[in-house]
Amino acid sequence: MIEITLDSKRAEVKIGDTELHLCPKEYGILEMLIRYQGVVVSREALLRKVWDLPRTAGLKTRTIDQYVARMRRKMRAMNPAAAGAIRTVCNKGYKFVVTPNA
Repeated sequence: MIEITLDSKRAEVKIGDTELHLCPKEYGILEMLIRYQGVVVSREALLRKVWDLPRTAGLKTRTIDQYVARMRRKMRAMNPAAAGAIRTVCNKGYKFVVTPNA
């Protein structure tokens, strides 16, 4: 199993024993996905929570896609399997899923 830990007091994420360096918005997205692990979180919900907006206020939901793609690249560079923990659910959003190695 891939070990991904989040320390909300320090705003740090680790893959195994190595810190994953994320910008604040990336951290916010990952924190929300981990909090609702296994549940689909919509792009709109991520925008409202991470950007602290009452509604999407003209921001495009594709903004989230760009941040997720960047997070996956960073995760893949550390551990190729880690990038698969963030799953895209077509026309719905994203969910965080860590599965045991086969």
